[in-house]
Amino acid sequence: MKQTLFLLLVSAAVLHAEDYTFTARSSSLVGSVSGYDNVTADSISSGWAGAVGTIKANNEFSISNNGNVALANCSNTSNKGGLFYLQTSTYTNPQQHTTLNISNNTGSVSISNNYSSSYGGAIAADNNGSYPEYYTIINISGNTGSVTFTGNNTDGSGGAIRSDGKLNICNNGNVSFTSNAVNKANGNWGGAVYMGASTENALNISGNANVEFRGNYLYKPQSTYVPQATVRLNSIYQKGTNQANYISARTGGSVVFYDAVVTESAGNKASYELNADYLDAGGATQEAGGTIKFSGKYVQQDLSAFTDATADEAASLTSVLVADTTLHNGTLSIEDNAVLQAKNLTINGGAQLTLMDGTCEMLAGGTLLFKEGSSIFAENSNTLAAQDITFEENTTLTLALGEANQEDALINLSASNVSFTLGTINFVGVDSLAEGKYQIFALTGSQPGSMNWDTSGLTVEGLSGNDSFEWSEGGTVLYLNHKVVPEPTTATLSLLALAGLATRRRRRK
Repeated sequence: MKQTLFLLLVSAAVLHAEDYTFTARSSSLVGSVSGYDNVTADSISSGWAGAVGTIKANNEFSISNNGNVALANCSNTSNKGGLFYLQTSTYTNPQQHTTLNISNNTGSVSISNNYSSSYGGAIAADNNGSYPEYYTIINISGNTGSVTFTGNNTDGSGGAIRSDGKLNICNNGNVSFTSNAVNKANGNWGGAVYMGASTENALNISGNANVEFRGNYLYKPQSTYVPQATVRLNSIYQKGTNQANYISARTGGSVVFYDAVVTESAGNKASYELNADYLDAGGATQEAGGTIKFSGKYVQQDLSAFTDATADEAASLTSVLVADTTLHNGTLSIEDNAVLQAKNLTINGGAQLTLMDGTCEMLAGGTLLFKEGSSIFAENSNTLAAQDITFEENTTLTLALGEANQEDALINLSASNVSFTLGTINFVGVDSLAEGKYQIFALTGSQPGSMNWDTSGLTVEGLSGNDSFEWSEGGTVLYLNHKVVPEPTTATLSLLALAGLATRRRRRK
């Protein structure tokens, strides 16, 4: 039995029917929609803020503890919020924040093909510009099925979501943002998610089974002042923040950005905490041991669909985090020509940076620090760039040399100083290579660089006794001279094996 409800003021005392359907816009969403097998909205159109409804200042509205949720094809023809609009919070004592909860639903949550002419293709949340502490909150959390935002779009910022407060996407099943769009990217951002410039705005994506952003884009149409339409891929744009922002992949899971993540500005309290501990749905602290990945795997394919526009591939590949960034646990992987830029990046002990045709570079004057017990894995050809790159004691470099490294260095190092002290270099797969000369490190960049090796106690594994190292003339490239022997062995090279290497090699101008 299907029940269609016109009024959207719901209380716990309502006798729940099998289904709940939004049919017309509500000017004041409060309470909760809870306990239904299916919650739906389809093709609601309005010119008022929030085509399905507005959550007024300091109120809370929830779609929680249902089965399936499907909110689709709704449109705001002249305002913000293709589905929901959260008014800015105001002063109350105690403070109450305007809040939208989509939480603890057990089926699938699908938010698709919604449109706003102003901003926030599906959800728009404002903030009090004069008093940023009166922020709005969007919670998408504890949904045990899949959560999908797809095909939502706007002529302003935030193809799926525009938030000027707190956005929490936590402890759900698989989460995906795909093919959301900004239709008129003339200064508008956030192909999937736009976060404003409020000092209180903060992002938290933690504890989900898996998260994927792909095919979200910014389209700038041709006009009098734009002779050729252009397109770029962008998942999240954060105009400004002065808070800690969390992106954590639970153990066995992943958070994957196939589209660029960009932040414009950050205050001195801002940071990006990658794979930090998080609270699960039951409130227990969990260690995030999964993988956060920035990948360009589908960039060319996804851009090729726009035959009428010039594709900005470089911008689509480049993510920028303009605040101190720390990888606490698990793996940060940069792959398939993706570029990650950060103010400063620290890899904590037990965590690993993985590079597979990736670039990890610090913004002007930034440092890249591998703390004691951390590791790096590199394959194909990669770049590390910073003012200083430091590997503390007992770090591990796992290097997978391949045939391509006869022409291109496994790791290009662009830095004023590279420091490696006590630790392990572990070569993998060398015994399957043809005999020859392979580039391990290349010192690059416009400034003379140096590579400092404190070889006392340095351990090198995965090579045969006939393999040796050689610096290029001028000390800019470190080679492995690989010799094929009948029965290659894995050996630990002693300090004497590296005695032929200068402990300090400096580039020549």
